[in-house]
Amino acid sequence: GLGPPDIDGDGVANEIDDCPNNTPGLAVDSAGRPLSDLNGDCDVNGLDIQTYVADPSVRPLDDLVADLLL
Repeated sequence: GLGPPDIDGDGVANEIDDCPNNTPGLAVDSAGRPLSDLNGDCDVNGLDIQTYVADPSVRPLDDLVADLLL
Protein backbone atom coordinates (compact mmCIF):
# COMPACT_ATOMS: atom_id res chain seq x y z
CA GLY A 1 0.00 0.00 0.00
CA LEU A 2 0.86 3.64 -0.12
CA GLY A 3 1.02 4.11 3.64
CA PRO A 4 -0.18 7.14 5.56
CA PRO A 5 0.04 10.63 3.98
CA ASP A 6 3.39 12.41 4.34
CA ILE A 7 3.02 15.82 2.67
CA ASP A 8 6.67 16.87 3.03
CA GLY A 9 8.16 13.48 2.17
CA ASP A 10 10.39 13.29 5.24
CA GLY A 11 9.30 9.76 6.15
CA VAL A 12 7.11 10.82 9.08
CA ALA A 13 3.34 10.50 8.61
CA ASN A 14 1.42 13.80 8.80
CA GLU A 15 -0.63 12.61 11.78
CA ILE A 16 2.49 12.40 14.00
CA ASP A 17 4.70 14.97 12.22
CA ASP A 18 5.51 17.95 14.47
CA CYS A 19 6.76 19.86 11.41
CA PRO A 20 4.67 18.70 8.41
CA ASN A 21 6.03 21.28 5.93
CA ASN A 22 9.78 20.66 6.00
CA THR A 23 12.05 21.63 3.13
CA PRO A 24 12.74 18.51 1.04
CA GLY A 25 16.02 16.86 1.96
CA LEU A 26 16.26 18.00 5.59
CA ALA A 27 17.27 15.29 8.04
CA VAL A 28 14.54 14.91 10.67
CA ASP A 29 14.02 13.05 13.92
CA SER A 30 11.26 10.50 14.57
CA ALA A 31 8.77 13.33 15.24
CA GLY A 32 9.52 15.05 11.92
CA ARG A 33 11.46 17.91 13.51
CA PRO A 34 14.54 19.00 11.49
CA LEU A 35 17.75 18.03 13.29
CA SER A 36 19.06 21.55 12.70
CA ASP A 37 15.94 23.21 14.17
CA LEU A 38 17.78 24.25 17.28
CA ASN A 39 15.14 26.60 18.66
CA GLY A 40 12.07 24.38 18.13
CA ASP A 41 10.14 26.51 15.61
CA CYS A 42 10.21 23.95 12.72
CA ASP A 43 12.30 26.31 10.57
CA VAL A 44 16.02 26.07 9.87
CA ASN A 45 17.13 29.69 9.68
CA GLY A 46 19.24 32.42 11.25
CA LEU A 47 17.54 31.99 14.62
CA ASP A 48 19.08 28.52 14.80
CA ILE A 49 22.51 30.09 14.30
CA GLN A 50 21.83 32.30 17.32
CA THR A 51 20.96 29.20 19.32
CA TYR A 52 24.16 27.52 18.10
CA VAL A 53 26.26 30.54 19.13
CA ALA A 54 24.73 30.39 22.60
CA ASP A 55 25.43 26.64 22.90
CA PRO A 56 27.62 25.05 20.17
CA SER A 57 27.13 21.59 21.66
CA VAL A 58 23.55 21.42 20.31
CA ARG A 59 24.52 20.49 16.71
CA PRO A 60 27.69 20.22 14.62
CA LEU A 61 28.22 23.50 12.74
CA ASP A 62 28.84 21.77 9.40
CA ASP A 63 25.44 20.06 9.60
CA LEU A 64 23.66 23.29 10.48
CA VAL A 65 25.29 25.18 7.59
CA ALA A 66 24.46 22.39 5.12
CA ASP A 67 20.79 22.46 6.18
CA LEU A 68 20.63 26.26 5.90
CA LEU A 69 21.75 25.94 2.27
CA LEU A 70 18.89 23.58 1.30
